[in-house]
Amino acid sequence: MTHSISYVSTADPSLRQEALSSLLDTTKHRNEKSNISGILLYADGNFMQVLEGHQEQVERLFEKICLDARHSNVIKVASMDYKHPIFKGYASGFSVIERPKDTQSLKTYLNWLKNHPSKKVNKMIDLVENFIDHS
Repeated sequence: MTHSISYVSTADPSLRQEALSSLLDTTKHRNEKSNISGILLYADGNFMQVLEGHQEQVERLFEKICLDARHSNVIKVASMDYKHPIFKGYASGFSVIERPKDTQSLKTYLNWLKNHPSKKVNKMIDLVENFIDHS
């Protein structure tokens, strides 16, 4: 069983491109090492992240994320379990979308996922699509 947490937050306004790039690289490396998949989206000063993995690891990581000073207003928008990770097959299990033009391959992947029979998976897809569309 895969546990998933999705959240949105506001990036610290002092976070510069270099620091953001470093954060994204570090996040990708640590999550892959911990066998956590997902997707991290950054647009207009906001983050959205979906974390997927073993429940204990995902919850522990989310607690650390909530304490991270590089962002504020962390709001958990979904916490659910489903059979298999839905983003593990997308871009080596973890991806970062920084610019609107970067969303095309993600949108294609999400459209492919929409044939999934699970309502929970489709709820997660809707959350990601809403973030993309309103960025």
